[in-house]
Amino acid sequence: MPNSSIKTILPVWSSRYIPPVAMAAQAQALEASGIVDDCIVWDQLVGIYPQELWNKNNRLGEMAPDYDSFPDPYALAGYVAHAAPNLGVTVTGDCIRQGPAERLRAMLTLADLTEGRATFLLGAGEVKQCTPFGWKRSNSLKRMDEHFQIYRKFLATEGPIDFDGDIWKLDHAWLGESKRHTPKFWGMGGGPKLFDLSTSYADGLSTLIPGAWSTPDRTAAGVAKLNEQLVNKGRDPQNFDIAAWALILMHEDGSKIDRALDNPLVKWAALIWGRLQMGDWEEEGFEPPMPRDWHYGLDFIPMTASASELEDAISRFSRKMVEKSCLIGSPQEIAAQLKPHIDAGITGVIPCDVLQMALEPEDALQGAGRAIELCQHLKGVVPASA
Repeated sequence: MPNSSIKTILPVWSSRYIPPVAMAAQAQALEASGIVDDCIVWDQLVGIYPQELWNKNNRLGEMAPDYDSFPDPYALAGYVAHAAPNLGVTVTGDCIRQGPAERLRAMLTLADLTEGRATFLLGAGEVKQCTPFGWKRSNSLKRMDEHFQIYRKFLATEGPIDFDGDIWKLDHAWLGESKRHTPKFWGMGGGPKLFDLSTSYADGLSTLIPGAWSTPDRTAAGVAKLNEQLVNKGRDPQNFDIAAWALILMHEDGSKIDRALDNPLVKWAALIWGRLQMGDWEEEGFEPPMPRDWHYGLDFIPMTASASELEDAISRFSRKMVEKSCLIGSPQEIAAQLKPHIDAGITGVIPCDVLQMALEPEDALQGAGRAIELCQHLKGVVPASA
């Protein structure tokens, strides 16, 4: 029987080097599959790859001379919502680079464009998105707290609202009464404070597998903690989404995966996301590749990173550590690896396939088909030709 309770969310791989019609075509392919619930677009000003690292190891050649030419997420979200009207749209962002009223207005618009199938994932903000562009990342969790409170107050109130926060002070603020459709808001990340804010105000939470929840037992413990908080706050856990960003290396040809395990772009992604807390590597018997208190979201700015330091860190990150950082295999094999996490309480999956950085362009373009097949396995549907 199809498992309709599992929400499947696949990315529209986006770049200003890609013609907009190609990004629309991606969304249309996801919609046509009948198995993907949402596409996801992200609010990135700069990516994770320093230019020198990208230039030395990029297999995409002329298609993408850099990794940082991202489109505006809201313009893209509206465009793909028009192109694929039966597909939900999820957008990521942070609580620093846009005010809560402006963010809510954008999401109310996207909710109308998708007839209510709009979700926003709110993170605390990465230093690489903030410091180079003049934004201060201080008090990020306090900002997140007030974002969520202001969203809820606007949505629950008829007429203008007031809000007396430490960051934002609203005086007779009004966005109008039209709320034909309302978006969902999820927290994005990990840590006890983010859990507390999400269970207090959000409709769900997304975290990383295996980077934050490295085993099904840890997933079960994390889900149990979230559910306990929800019950203690008078909320129903059945109405709260818990989604996993799944870091994967996915291909039906194992030899291509084997080669990718040594690719510096794949290794760097696995290094920064494989364990979000570097100290977790010590618990598993490995020497952390970065200082124990280093966190990519707090400490990494690509354009000022030393190439020699990055290459040194990558050289210390073994194949075994890459293997423990990702779910690896064919779509069917990765679905089998995700099943214990789903059984532990995950209600949504966002696959993030970093293998595509190590593939030839023609093969990388088939990644969407493999991702759709993965979603078919997750939902218990016999895969058709993707």
